[in-house]
Amino acid sequence: MSPRNYQLPQNVTIREIVGALHDPVEYVRQVFGNMMKVKHARHECIQQHDEPVVRIGVTGQGAYPHYRVDPSADQLEVLEAYEEYDEGKENDYREYYFRAFHGRSHKELTWGIMELRGDSWSTGHMTLKEIRELLGELRGLKRR
Repeated sequence: MSPRNYQLPQNVTIREIVGALHDPVEYVRQVFGNMMKVKHARHECIQQHDEPVVRIGVTGQGAYPHYRVDPSADQLEVLEAYEEYDEGKENDYREYYFRAFHGRSHKELTWGIMELRGDSWSTGHMTLKEIRELLGELRGLKRR
């Protein structure tokens, strides 16, 4: 299979590909930082204790996968319940609450709704707490 057609398993998480990452510590540190920024930038209908989740892109070899920070499943249900839809419009909340980041530069990508909800994203995810724990493991810190 050529690298161009390579695809990671659909349910993959960062933990499962950490060995394939170009610089695992830096990648996970940047993911953690962006998850924290997204958490603090959330609209007031997102509760403070909400823990965002991260999914990675499944196309490519996993050295620098793009990633998407989403609300938790519980908060996504709340968003869907409160969202007012206009006829003919897509779920606009996805563009506001789902944030995609470039896997190499870690800068936010300005993608539209189709890119944010497509099949290119893993169904598996990691919480902010899980990312923090993984970063500690990669840095050689012990769990308390």
